[in-house]
Amino acid sequence: MTGVKRPDRLLAAFEQVVAKVPDATLVVAGQGDLLEEIRSDAQRLGESVRFLGWRPDVASLYAASDVVVISSDNEGMPVTLIEAAMAGVPGVTTDVGSASEVVEDQVTGLVVSTDPEAIAEALIDLLSDPGRRLDMGCAAELRARQRFSSERLVADHAALYRRLADS
Repeated sequence: MTGVKRPDRLLAAFEQVVAKVPDATLVVAGQGDLLEEIRSDAQRLGESVRFLGWRPDVASLYAASDVVVISSDNEGMPVTLIEAAMAGVPGVTTDVGSASEVVEDQVTGLVVSTDPEAIAEALIDLLSDPGRRLDMGCAAELRARQRFSSERLVADHAALYRRLADS
């Protein structure tokens, strides 16, 4: 939990989510210099926010999730979204870095502005529509396996090496 990841923005969005979807739970895995501050801020949301700390088993967390959300101001290639997609989980992400290469808006998840209201609206939409969420999760998994699998990475590198050797 660091400033650029904007956990404060996620909490502000989630406060709006639980007002509309009272049984929603935000599960936060990871550490960082803002962890204690965010944990303190989250107390106002009671049991609807759970902090797990660092976890080696993120794949099982993704598999148990309905949606994975990125609320960052900046991202490179968002591995979190790739791993979630590989588990068949749609993503909600701010339009930063390479996030839109992983999440195809309205197909494998939702790409939104950095506004907490936009993040909340996207989460509420997906949490309230299990069929759409399932469809997006299936599309996310297919897209992730086509674009980001280890097989694809090896094939892309092999093709690059062949081109370099031929030049």
